Amino acid sequence: MDVASPATNRLGRGSTLAAAFLAVAGGTFTQASFEFMMVPLQSELGLSVDQITGLSLIPAAASLTAVFIVGSLGDRVGPRRMLMVASIIYAVGALLVMAAPGWAAVVLGRAVGGIGGVALAVTGLAMLNEVAGDEQARGRLFGYFAAVAPATFLVGSVLASVMSAYSSWRLVPVVWLGIALVIFVVARRVPTRESASDARGELWTPLLAGVALAGIGLAAALIAGSATSAVLALSVTVLCGLLLIVLLRSLRRPSLDLRVLRAPGALLLCGAILLATVTNLFFFVNLFLQYRFPSAVVSLSLLLGVPQVLAVLGGIAGGRLSARSGALVAAAIALGAAAVLALGFLAVGAESAMWVPVVILAIFAVPAAGMVGPLTQSLMARAPVDGSSAASSVKSATWSLGGIIGGVTIGALGFSAFTRSLTARLQESGLDLPAAELVAEQVRSGAFVSELAQQLMSTHPPSADLLAGPATGLHLAQVDALHTVAVAGCVTFGLAALLVLLARRRIVAHERVMTS
Repeated sequence: MDVASPATNRLGRGSTLAAAFLAVAGGTFTQASFEFMMVPLQSELGLSVDQITGLSLIPAAASLTAVFIVGSLGDRVGPRRMLMVASIIYAVGALLVMAAPGWAAVVLGRAVGGIGGVALAVTGLAMLNEVAGDEQARGRLFGYFAAVAPATFLVGSVLASVMSAYSSWRLVPVVWLGIALVIFVVARRVPTRESASDARGELWTPLLAGVALAGIGLAAALIAGSATSAVLALSVTVLCGLLLIVLLRSLRRPSLDLRVLRAPGALLLCGAILLATVTNLFFFVNLFLQYRFPSAVVSLSLLLGVPQVLAVLGGIAGGRLSARSGALVAAAIALGAAAVLALGFLAVGAESAMWVPVVILAIFAVPAAGMVGPLTQSLMARAPVDGSSAASSVKSATWSLGGIIGGVTIGALGFSAFTRSLTARLQESGLDLPAAELVAEQVRSGAFVSELAQQLMSTHPPSADLLAGPATGLHLAQVDALHTVAVAGCVTFGLAALLVLLARRRIVAHERVMTS
């Protein structure tokens, strides 16, 4: 491998930072824009609510397959080559989604894009960790890292909503393709470096670890649609887990690098990261607003720009607080504030205007983004000198797994609350329980409410009016679902804050022992 100037060189550091932030943004952009093409995609391809929810989870599940391989190869071949390969995979995923004739093809494209996206994200974070300076500089840098995601969501949501509303959702993957090209070009300017002399060769252990985690994620994503597929995914997890154990015991130096987890407090921090990603209130509020105000997609994307702007500021503020008070303290404060502010969504009612949940989300966005940089910095600070990519892969795997678990469990919790609420209100209108459950399940599965209301008008007008009248039970049920998700968010963020405090206690105790 060619050897270039050290990364500490000003020009080399600038190129590295530019490529790193672009990679992190690229890994986020597909998720940001996909949320605003879900409804037109669902309509064109005739997908159910469960299928469209599954599509939002597939990239995270697929990314787990490759996440540890990316970490292993990143420390071995360097960021330049990893970014170039990752951008190509990312582009292939975009092409598959763009030309998809149906659900299966979109699943494949989202899966391939998810692998490319995680390769970009893992490599970008590792690059940032390697070029960061002292603790104060690290705090500020990771604050900017946290601001990248909401800034990307701001741009991605507006582009996707405008394209989907005025042209076609298929133009959105064209933008993904352009991003891949830009990252590929910028990556070529990143200085190369020699691989470690003791670089490990086999890739079976990181592959098996990734597939085992992906099996858990896929089982969670598929269980609503096919119990058989979920059991098969879990079987793959068990098989890969057993093979991994055998290899780890037989190989002298396995490639799977989990050294970061041996550091004091690292496991607790991973638990906090997982819990912090379980309740994605940005996603659920976005989903609530799209179904509550289906005719205002473009207006909604513009309104949601306000929370994203405040999230950018929150991410930067979290980095500043981390630089001043320490990453662990900043993370605990941000998580605690997010837990309290999540309850603000209980103020949303069935008659609330669209701006009400948006304003609450904007307030919540500050600590929600502010926690990202300090949490990430706290874990990456525990990484070995020669293991930034491996530590980044652990962080990304934890983040993705938390998103999958949350998307399924919190999603099921919210949709269950919606179905129960709508069923109860249909019963109050005079519909018998079996018929009320059937109608509520049809609405949950994506049936057109206007068509259901027309069918009920001839047999049961009060129920039809409840579905499509001026003060509908449908809106009340949607609000009940949002309230349920908000309470779940309060609990998960609160537990994450507790884990961070426990991690800080363990780290401080270890440092005292080491200095005594």
